[in-house]
Amino acid sequence: MSSIACQLSFVRSTLPEGVKLVAVSKTHPAEAIRAAYDAGHRVFGESRPQELREKHEALPKDIEWHMIGHLQTNKIKYIAPFVALIHSVDSARLAEAIQREAAKCGRTLEILLEIHVAEEETKTGWNMAELMEYVRTAPFARMPDVCVRGVMGIATNTDDGTAIRRDFMELVDALLSYRIRIAQIYTNGKLVDEKLLDQLEERGIRPEFNMSYDGTQGWHDWMRGVPGAGDAVLAAFDLCHERGFPTGAEMCLHQGNKHLLRESVSTLAAHHCESLKVNPVADTDTWERLGEDRSLTLEETFEVYLDYIPCFYEDGAPLGLHLGGFFMARPGSGDWTIPNIGKHPEERDPAACASQVTCGHARQTLYLSPEARMLPCMALSSMPMQERYPLATEIGLRQGLSDSEYLSLIDTRVSALWEHNPECAQCEHRGACAGGCRASALFTAPDDILSPDRAQCLILKGGYAARIRETVERAQTRIAERKENE
Repeated sequence: MSSIACQLSFVRSTLPEGVKLVAVSKTHPAEAIRAAYDAGHRVFGESRPQELREKHEALPKDIEWHMIGHLQTNKIKYIAPFVALIHSVDSARLAEAIQREAAKCGRTLEILLEIHVAEEETKTGWNMAELMEYVRTAPFARMPDVCVRGVMGIATNTDDGTAIRRDFMELVDALLSYRIRIAQIYTNGKLVDEKLLDQLEERGIRPEFNMSYDGTQGWHDWMRGVPGAGDAVLAAFDLCHERGFPTGAEMCLHQGNKHLLRESVSTLAAHHCESLKVNPVADTDTWERLGEDRSLTLEETFEVYLDYIPCFYEDGAPLGLHLGGFFMARPGSGDWTIPNIGKHPEERDPAACASQVTCGHARQTLYLSPEARMLPCMALSSMPMQERYPLATEIGLRQGLSDSEYLSLIDTRVSALWEHNPECAQCEHRGACAGGCRASALFTAPDDILSPDRAQCLILKGGYAARIRETVERAQTRIAERKENE
């Protein structure tokens, strides 16, 4: 394997699912790009239009070329016929020139609007106020051949965390200025400190910090190998608790950490985490490369969950718990349920659920992916299926919520799902599951969002619903008897 292929493999292994890697190939010869291409990479970034055009002509045509440097209006013509994304659109003049060239080529050119967030004079871009004013103007509205895929900003080049945080807070201020509610911040915990919390409080907001935590004994962030990651996230939970910020965690379960579920929950509770959602690790490309065959089957996952439920109650139900689509319980109480099914699924009437929508949650919550795609569930953001759903930046939220693939799905009734799946229509459990979870169904049938949810099939057909109920009742009875005897 060449050194370029080795480096690409390493960098890919550090990236979260859904992140696109753009290899910056500017100043590198075509031979080096070819080596990366032969290693399977297809996305490259160039900063000089003429050089980009020459490389496009010399190299395979399935390469996705990005223009990442400053672009002059008179150089757009060199790249307009083939460029995939222009990153640095820093003025109205440039945006409107791109529209003219796009119209000449008969293409829709995708762009990023560059925001000036750094304290360096060499960085360009709009300030946020100017950009917000421009996007409301008639010239911006009259650009049918330009698709704004998002914004970009180059933060200050510094190791000073305070400067990095200042760039972040400018984006927070922009969201708040348009009355966009910030309910959650997802983070690995390393940047959660007193100053960040001070800045959020000064703005009158107290969002939940949702942090990943994949287990004790070194399993947290083990794949990326970040030193001190486990200690950092636990310290972040402590700090948020001291300052009154709500917290939640998410854990990916696999063969390596499944025996640590109880210990990990207890550790999170000891550090004041308020809720935890556990799911088996998804078979993403990164996991397939580095997971070392540690994946769990559905049956294995469910048995781990069943073994843990009594421990959860013995430990006093220390936090809110959601074990995938298997079991959900409130902290410090005996309240529990099976998500989407309830405690007694056998009592549900098929006729009553036929007119229900297939995903009630999607009718309450719209998810926008990082590229502004309108999704019924965030899980779809890592699946090929997401390409079927509209980009809010292209059609607008109004149309997306009135005439789109998104609306079609969230208005689909259970009766239509039964018609699509004769297996479901004839199933004795059809009234209990109503087809199950649409995102979960895609894990086994990635091209069919109306396919059966095999996890829910296993819960009902495999007798797990009754086993969950029996396990909970035994655990709660044992604890009640123990208290009576104390």
